[in-house]
Amino acid sequence: MRSPTRVWPSCSSGYVPLTDPTPHTPTAPAPAAPPPTLLRRLLMRILEGVVALLFALLLLAVLWGVFTRYVMGDAAGWTEEAARGLLIWVSMLGGAVAYAWSAHLGIDVLVAGLHPRARRMMRITAHGIVALFALGVMVLGGLDLTGRAFELGQILAASGLPRAYIYLSVPIAGGLILLLAIEAIACELRGRPRPEAHRGLGHTGGDAGAVEDVPDETAPDSDAAVSPSARAGQAEG
Repeated sequence: MRSPTRVWPSCSSGYVPLTDPTPHTPTAPAPAAPPPTLLRRLLMRILEGVVALLFALLLLAVLWGVFTRYVMGDAAGWTEEAARGLLIWVSMLGGAVAYAWSAHLGIDVLVAGLHPRARRMMRITAHGIVALFALGVMVLGGLDLTGRAFELGQILAASGLPRAYIYLSVPIAGGLILLLAIEAIACELRGRPRPEAHRGLGHTGGDAGAVEDVPDETAPDSDAAVSPSARAGQAEG
């Protein structure tokens, strides 16, 4: 004899059956994403390594500044400038890494409800806007800012290094973002969006949390659920 159906307590209506009588259809898994291109793999490996190295140097500079100030009683003057410059470089290059992994903040509530072709066009449009911003503001504007800093001879007070070395992070990060945006647009036009696009704008292909329906072994069979008297009545009929 099979055990009776298990029940879970419900806050609204006493006890409810554990098994849902409503039939469910298994959800198809999300399609496998194409592998990233060789250029993108090489670029991301180098870029992530550089960001990790700069962040480690930033951490060491801050720790050394705190140690010299509160333990040795004579703060090193170069640590504040080094930490500030390294933070700017980490922020600029980290922004390129975040764009490559589709980790920037985005609102895709409206886009997610569009037709797949419309979502694809929206992704291409978004990458195009990013490419124009990276080219016009970060690359061209950053090069102009860096050139003026070199012309004016601006230097850092503590280290004596040109201030343009810090400004140089803007056009470099803009160039990386521009390359990533062009690569993303090319992948979209070929119908092979980059793998990170599946986590980004307007992707609704498959439910990551969906599982196939598994029959509950504890639920009674349809034949077992019929009482003996009902079976006798069916036999007589």
